[in-house]
Amino acid sequence: MREHVAAMNKTSLDLADSHALLARVRYSKRPIVFMFGSAMSHDPRALYKVAACADIVTLVRRALGSDASRLEELLAPESIASERYQICMRHLLHERGVDAVNAIIREAVAMAYKSPLLQASTDLSVAACERLERDLSTWSLGRGLDSYAAIKASGLSNFDQHVLTTNFDPLIEISLRRMGVKAVPVVQVSDGSLSAYPDADITQVVHLHGHWYLSDTQHTVAQLSRDRPRLRAFLRRLLERRTLVVMGYGGWHDVLVEALSEVAAD
Repeated sequence: MREHVAAMNKTSLDLADSHALLARVRYSKRPIVFMFGSAMSHDPRALYKVAACADIVTLVRRALGSDASRLEELLAPESIASERYQICMRHLLHERGVDAVNAIIREAVAMAYKSPLLQASTDLSVAACERLERDLSTWSLGRGLDSYAAIKASGLSNFDQHVLTTNFDPLIEISLRRMGVKAVPVVQVSDGSLSAYPDADITQVVHLHGHWYLSDTQHTVAQLSRDRPRLRAFLRRLLERRTLVVMGYGGWHDVLVEALSEVAAD
């Protein structure tokens, strides 16, 4: 990640201001595709919210219990939160396996469900997660997702059928469903392309790094940097014909950044 940021810093960028961004979105002749990162799901002001990187580190420590000492040796105190998160998830994957990783992610996502009873519950089976997701009114959403869904529901926008996200949680889908917009998750963990839904009124939320209960999830450098040529080709075709708006996403060295780099190079 640091290498990626360093490379970006070496590039001369002519960045516009927020007024130019709004004008670009408002007057775009192309459909607008949104790319939502983790900051769209984590509202630091909210009581109930999806766990941030630092919170997940705490969850992993708790899951490891007395075996956490080896993890502490790996965590450099000067490392940034995203690096510590990746180190923790890699260590958990190696020490406890993929089921332990999935359990942490389900717990992290369920923290945005506004129920103290759930916070004390250990039932986060697939069936339980499905029930929670159907309970639209009890999830805590940030203002950004609420506003996006309201504009989408108005029918006055030029928003595309696809939404891209590296998030595992279902908050994008929930925000849309609350506004009466049909939304389905499309999970992309392995390599694969996507085809448009026959019903243009259905929004496809493409989870590029996995989903909190429909699939395994990707966290480590090895997982995120794995070559996925078919998905990369799909993303490139999508982005070549649309205006991309990125929100709450810091950038990983992953298939999305690779597709963006290829489009920019052309």
